[in-house]
Amino acid sequence: MEEYRERRISEHTTQTNIKKSFNNIVETKYLSRNSTVYTSFNEIEIYNKILKDLELFSKIFTIYINLVINQLKPTKPLDAFGNLKKEIDAVYTFNYSDTFERLYPNSLESQLNQVEVQYIHGSAERKNIVLGISDLDEGKLKKYKIYGFVKTFQKLVSNTDYMFLDNSDVKLTSKPPINYLLQNDYEIIIWGHSLDSSDGEYIREMFNLNSDNLLNRVTIKIWYHGSQHMQLANLMHIMGKDIIQEWMKKGWLVFEAAPDIYAENKKAE
Repeated sequence: MEEYRERRISEHTTQTNIKKSFNNIVETKYLSRNSTVYTSFNEIEIYNKILKDLELFSKIFTIYINLVINQLKPTKPLDAFGNLKKEIDAVYTFNYSDTFERLYPNSLESQLNQVEVQYIHGSAERKNIVLGISDLDEGKLKKYKIYGFVKTFQKLVSNTDYMFLDNSDVKLTSKPPINYLLQNDYEIIIWGHSLDSSDGEYIREMFNLNSDNLLNRVTIKIWYHGSQHMQLANLMHIMGKDIIQEWMKKGWLVFEAAPDIYAENKKAE
């Protein structure tokens, strides 16, 4: 009997020590318990904590971009390069900084004055940047309604340029894209974007532009750095291999090494 009692005391002491050490790792408010026994994680408390941390990081990141990135200046104006020497009808950027507007060649100022650069995920200057995921998982996360992590939700709350390739959203002087496509060949250049599935909604909209009604006048040109493999794989994941294969066979989808901006500007010296 004494041996059994000592064993019970030993087990109780061990459990107490485990609880104490566990408390030092995870705050108890993030745990669910039955009586004195912790049984699982408290998902709602954890998600709310992560969401607050995301909002805090967003504010810190915004300050950094405004105070550091947006203050960087080139030693001399950049020269035009690649297909961007041609006329530009619309600019959509996923960056939070105003780098494009500040550094783009002076020779295109007249065009940029007619076209508002649209910040798809918000801008640091406007303090409405978007950081998140494309959507909540149907089975695991939707039941918690934690839409604060979703890009579309953040865009609506922050009033960013959440429309994309839409007549009413593209602020062109005289050429709304859909009407313009009926009469002209149109090239979309994607530069510096991984084409990850988190931005799948935009990619699907671009691939929906070619149709019999629009006479298949759209070409998508992807400027890649190093290798095209990652971007091609991401496109196949989003659109399916059949669509990507058709677009490449018909010349509607083109991969091209991105221009070497440094080399282009050295030539101009």
